[in-house]
Formats: sequence, structure tokens, C-alpha cells
Amino acid sequence: MIGSEEFEIANTKLIVLKNSFESYDDQFERIQSYLSNDPDSAILRITAILEDIFKKIWNQVLQNSEPPSTLFEILQNDSIKQVIPNNILSRIHNLRILGNLSRHSSIDAPASTEDALISIHLLFTVMNWYRSQFFDLPELPEPVQAQLTFREYLKQMFTDYRTLSLILFQAIFCYGLFRYHEYLPSDLEAPFKYTYEGVFTNFGVSSSVFSMIYCMVLILVSSIFAWSIFKEFRKQGYISRIWSFELMFFVVFNGQFIFLAILDPFTVLW
Repeated sequence: MIGSEEFEIANTKLIVLKNSFESYDDQFERIQSYLSNDPDSAILRITAILEDIFKKIWNQVLQNSEPPSTLFEILQNDSIKQVIPNNILSRIHNLRILGNLSRHSSIDAPASTEDALISIHLLFTVMNWYRSQFFDLPELPEPVQAQLTFREYLKQMFTDYRTLSLILFQAIFCYGLFRYHEYLPSDLEAPFKYTYEGVFTNFGVSSSVFSMIYCMVLILVSSIFAWSIFKEFRKQGYISRIWSFELMFFVVFNGQFIFLAILDPFTVLW
């Protein structure tokens, strides 16, 4: 699932490139307009820019000869190969592959928006190298995803059915554990029996209601910790965010169990 933040980063990169390479203004604007509705055209525009850049590189490296008509032929030249680092060359080949797939795509198998976003990131890296290598200019700033507020983070996470299903499962698991802990082995049940049951539910509310509230608190605390991780690593994809949430839930759940176990010797008289 592609979120709005991925589009924002890609568009920011296009704006940065447009400001740095004014001769390609029209091309970058077209790429932005094609990004969502016509990924194939966006990728073809990107590869056209890449090909033009390498014709300029050819003219700078091999000044007295006409550049070949295709990017593939340009990259076969030994003099050109010598000026391209391996990490840049791998990105160029990835762009060429995406461009060829878009050029020969059919109605039944068009390029995806994700392919177009990947192409923008690859082009940004290559053009960043080009301006620093041949014009001795500082590298362009790498756009990153803006920090989300906790509310925005929850909104993005909880609008996906997979997240809601996961939270529902965890809530049911916790509720069943807290409500029916008497079925656990005696050693595992003790903290719930004496501390949770004896102290924490002694507030004039039913154990079912308190168990449900306690589950929601655990999920909320886990979400806060997961959001804290997300703020530090803002390039997290959806799966990575889920793993962060799961990891934090595991830590929080085990932390509260240890806390109940520590309190157990002091509450056995309740």
C-alpha cells in the first residue's frame, strides 16, 4: 500500500531536481502529472532525461565524437564506464530495465505507480551524482518524510484493515488472559490472581470492564512507543511499522507481566 508520504517525498525530489536542472522543467512537470494516472509515461519521461544526461556526459568525456543513439550503447564505452561508480551504474541499469518494461508494456500489464516512484528515487541519485561529478557542486539534500503527530500516525495505521485485525486479535488475547487467568498454570496465574485481580480491579467496576480498559491501555502505550521509533526512522514502510508495533506490544506486555510478578509477594494478603 502506497501512502501519501511516499508521493510527497517523490514530488519533493522532483521539485529539487527541477530547481537544480532548469532545462528539464517541462519534463519534471509532466512526470508529476503522470505519476498517479499514467506511470508508464512517467517512467518513459524519466528514462528520456537519463538518456539525455548521458549524451551530455559523452560530449564531456569524448569531445570529438557523436554520442550513440541509445543509452545502452553509451554505457558500453570503456571511457564512460570509467567515470561511473558501480553504485550509480547499478541504478542506471535498474532505470533502463524499468524503462524497457514501460516501453513494451501492454494494457493488461502496465507499470505500477510504485515502479514510477522507484524510478524517481533512482533518477534523483543519478542526477545528484552527475552534478557533483561534472560540475563540482554540493550534493542535493535528500528529502525525508516529515514527522507525523501521534494522531496522524494512528490515523494512517488504523485506516488499514490489516492493522485493525491485528489490534482486535491482540485485544481479544489480552482480554481472555486477564479475564480467564484461572486456567493458567499456578506459577503463571499468581501475578494475575493476587495483583491484577486483588488490587487493580478493586475499583468498584466489574473485572470484564477493567480487563477491556487495561487491554486498551496496553495497546495505546505500545502505539506511543512504536510512534517514537517511527519518528526516528521516518522511511519505515507499512510492514516495518507493523513490526515496530508488534515489538513494542511484546515489550509492553512482558513488562507489565514482570511488574505484576514483582508486586505479587507484597499483595498476597489481598
